[in-house]
Amino acid sequence: TRADSLLRAALESTIGEYSLTNTKPLKGEAAMFSTPMRGNITRNFDAPESSFDVAIMSINGDDSVMAVENGTVIAIENQAEGLRSITIHHNGGYISVYKNLGEILVRKGQTVQSGSVIGRLSSHEESRETNLELGFELWRDGTAVDPERYILF
Repeated sequence: TRADSLLRAALESTIGEYSLTNTKPLKGEAAMFSTPMRGNITRNFDAPESSFDVAIMSINGDDSVMAVENGTVIAIENQAEGLRSITIHHNGGYISVYKNLGEILVRKGQTVQSGSVIGRLSSHEESRETNLELGFELWRDGTAVDPERYILF
């Protein structure tokens, strides 16, 4: 039909919001977790170089950090320069770590839901234009894994 032809043309086109060339394939089997922040990856996971996290810079000035899956907060730690980190345990042997936070919105032992805001890159007192990057790590059974294999950023 004409509608089918138009849809096919839109999908096969190299431009437009429905173009299949604009999709980003996952490096793993399927997206298992939601994204921890709306933003762009500025540094990739590199296990041989001991870079176990990805760095994510926020877009649109939104510095909210979200839990990637349901879980329990198992640690909140201080980092350099007054920043903090959150560690969350998830089912299946997964642990997620969120670094470079200026504001923590959860407490140790708290249960969190996937997509819930757990912190912010900057605190309310700081300028929202500091351009901090979220350091995000994903571990499975004690081994660091590439978050891009599990999350569609």
